[in-house]
Amino acid sequence: MRCRASACSCPTRQAGTLRPYATRKTIVRTENLQLALRQLASNRQKFSVRIYRCHYLSTSDRGLFTMKEKNIFLTAGMIVAMILSSMAQHVFAEPNDIAVARTLFQQRCNTAGEKITRTVEDVDGLLLLKIRSRNINYRQQFALDDPYGRDFTGDGYIESFLRAHHDLPGHIERAEGRIAPPQRQIGYMYVDASDPEDGKRYRYTGFIEQPGLKDPRYVKGYFRVVLVSSPTSEPAPRYGVTYEDISTADDRRYWIAGSSLKVIDLLRNEVIAERIGYMMDPGQGADGGGRSPWLMAAAHACPAFKGRRAFSAQSGQTARFVEKVLRPRPKNQ
Repeated sequence: MRCRASACSCPTRQAGTLRPYATRKTIVRTENLQLALRQLASNRQKFSVRIYRCHYLSTSDRGLFTMKEKNIFLTAGMIVAMILSSMAQHVFAEPNDIAVARTLFQQRCNTAGEKITRTVEDVDGLLLLKIRSRNINYRQQFALDDPYGRDFTGDGYIESFLRAHHDLPGHIERAEGRIAPPQRQIGYMYVDASDPEDGKRYRYTGFIEQPGLKDPRYVKGYFRVVLVSSPTSEPAPRYGVTYEDISTADDRRYWIAGSSLKVIDLLRNEVIAERIGYMMDPGQGADGGGRSPWLMAAAHACPAFKGRRAFSAQSGQTARFVEKVLRPRPKNQ
């Protein structure tokens, strides 16, 4: 028995085995599919270079297939190999990669936590130095948009700091018990933020309305916050809030996201509080069945997100931390 292949080396055929398809370094035997997928996952980049089909011939095999049939088999083999490679990329994570990811994540968690050097009482308003994007990153591995710090988006992010937001009927019940009544958030009278389009600073306030009293399209008992903004020439608030993504390239390679949330005394140019947080997707980016890697990562975070669904607790997280540092003026004052 002899082996013939185009510029590839084929191992000796064993009795009872199926014909292999090979890259330069990977032999895939179809009787061990799971192993084949892992091999393809670790060598998937090689498939874009060239794929060889090793065809075993014995004396009785000669002339069994025409050249056209052989080309058909070769094309089919290439298609199957590429499909399996794609499946392996989205279904399997290399055991070594997962071990490295967990080790790196634990190292990052050793630096995570909240550090509050000073608190301030009777704060009426604050300045948001950055506004959360309206787009949520569900599965973009290397987009440095702070998946750990994911919060309400757009105007909802601004609203989450206002007193009207926390005065909505039933707000505590919707918080799913994450905040004990003695620590209930109060919110601020106003929030300032700059509009990136015109560069002007706007002051935002809010009030609660019940649209069903005037508009029959709404049911009575439904309440909502109306956000009001106007350009302001008033002095800017002394305290500001900002965030940034602190992930490194190695972090993102292993689906780890890092976040820094800061409260700054703008008069003294001093950071008076900072929260460092990390989270990791144990599925290492698997997105089969509509899975969202970054939403799933929220259940593996430090500091942890409390609640039945960890990713739900991410909404409003910025305002919750800020109120620990900048304590709003009580309502009776």
